Amino acid sequence: MPSRNDASVSDRRRFWSWLVALSALPAVLFLSWRGYAMELFLHREPYIDLFFFHDSAFVWISLGTLFVAGAAALYPRAILPGWEQILGRHPGLAIVVFGLVAAGLAVPVHHGKPFTMDEYAAVFQGKVFAEGKWAAQIPEWLSNRVVLRIFMNYFLTSDGTGRIIESYLPGYALLLAPFVKLGIESWLNVLLGACTLGLLVLLARKWIGRPEATGWLLLLVAASPVFWMNSLSFYSLNARLVFNLLFAYCLSDFSSRRAFLAGLAGGMAIFLHNPFPHAVFALPWVVYLVFKKEHRRLLPPLLLGYLPFILLTAGWFYLVWKFQTASPASPSSGEFTHAWDLKGAVTPPPIAMETFVYYSILLCKLLLWTAPGLWLFLGLGRKVLHPALRLSLFSFLLTLVAYSLAGNRVNQGFGWGHRYTYAALGGVFLVSAAWLSGLRAEQLRLRNAALALGLAGLLTIVPLRLVQSSRFIAGQNAKLPCLPPEVPQVCLVAWREEYYVLDRIQNDPFLRSPRLVLGSLGREQDRPFMEKHFPRHTLLRWDGKNGVWLPPAGETNRISSRK
Repeated sequence: MPSRNDASVSDRRRFWSWLVALSALPAVLFLSWRGYAMELFLHREPYIDLFFFHDSAFVWISLGTLFVAGAAALYPRAILPGWEQILGRHPGLAIVVFGLVAAGLAVPVHHGKPFTMDEYAAVFQGKVFAEGKWAAQIPEWLSNRVVLRIFMNYFLTSDGTGRIIESYLPGYALLLAPFVKLGIESWLNVLLGACTLGLLVLLARKWIGRPEATGWLLLLVAASPVFWMNSLSFYSLNARLVFNLLFAYCLSDFSSRRAFLAGLAGGMAIFLHNPFPHAVFALPWVVYLVFKKEHRRLLPPLLLGYLPFILLTAGWFYLVWKFQTASPASPSSGEFTHAWDLKGAVTPPPIAMETFVYYSILLCKLLLWTAPGLWLFLGLGRKVLHPALRLSLFSFLLTLVAYSLAGNRVNQGFGWGHRYTYAALGGVFLVSAAWLSGLRAEQLRLRNAALALGLAGLLTIVPLRLVQSSRFIAGQNAKLPCLPPEVPQVCLVAWREEYYVLDRIQNDPFLRSPRLVLGSLGREQDRPFMEKHFPRHTLLRWDGKNGVWLPPAGETNRISSRK
């Protein structure tokens, strides 16, 4: 029978072999596929470009964490003894500190406004809701300039009326509306990030039960750049994660009242933006209830909780249908189901080198945008699970598989990290924390190495990611040829074969801003357009594709009443 000391040696060998393999994987793939992938995908697929240019430095930084962990493992005593118990007993302080720091970073890092069209669509609809309306209203002759054909995935226009709505379900926009009204819309995701930490702490106490697990959990989440960037952005990902965690927290009690509350949380997750992420998250839980005879009684109250949001979703679909059929000639008619209709998308991807490169890069994004060592701790901790933890882990795996099967039809696109799995990432953090909190006294070297990895992520990788992302956003904003937003102007922006340039076409839903940013349809059409609708404006500059027109001194572009 092997001794405890032999088991400890085996654990160390397994730990270091997996840590080396996972840390080296991004570097191997980066060196192996850089030339091929760049030749195949360069400036054609944004997630490929972002990996080879935006993530490349962190391939080598991830290797550097190996040396940090190795040095910590050589230290014969515990590093920061008892820190995990102290933090685990007082998690509220850590959550408050995160909220204050993130609120202070929201504008400096993310520049206080949406970066991509996905984010802008939700903020746009939130501003509409904040005014007590459900659709924006602009002059009809401007609609094809404010919403270009390429943006029909994000917005819907009612031809002939000048009305615009976002194409996604509006739950997240509804959450944004009060923050927009107060002028602090960038704080919603900060608050949701703090809620994420709070819910994860509750789940750790409920499913793991050791104070040390809460301490490790907070460190792993805080050491993950993807958590910080999603808390500073305008994506709906933090909201999805919060409501999925709330769903799991309520349903894991296996009581009828809590099952009803779980249904309410799940219904809101469906109504947020797109039903698909919550559907794949909830499926393992529902299957578990179906096959466990003693828990089948929970299905009716669970479904009853979903019912109000199912009705809301159906009502929104009806409003959108009426919106689109108001004008049969609408150019986007029939496209309104884009955000939630995945029919035909979930098909096995073709076996090809392109597919291998695509999935390799997405795997690297999972490694590079989360806490160093997180996936190692997940693999080692898979056998120390509470039943609800297993279900949460199955939810993550099913989400990963479902979006993988969807292939390039639902690709990663823009965003920070592997955004499609983010809504189910809570189970990964919890399982990893469960293993770390169970380390024995003779596994001191493993504890030191794991702590060093977490601190390297929190103190080095996260700050570098925030600085890099801030500079990246600022660089993309600088490509907009317009004058500052407080200057009255009409700015026409052309397609320049660069990512994010057209994403800069962002306007107030009711065109109340001094700056009006429109899409260019080419110089041949732009000049007659300006002469007809803005005859008093003069051309300030033209670079061959983009132009800026200024009104006479003292005038503005307030055109909401213009016919």
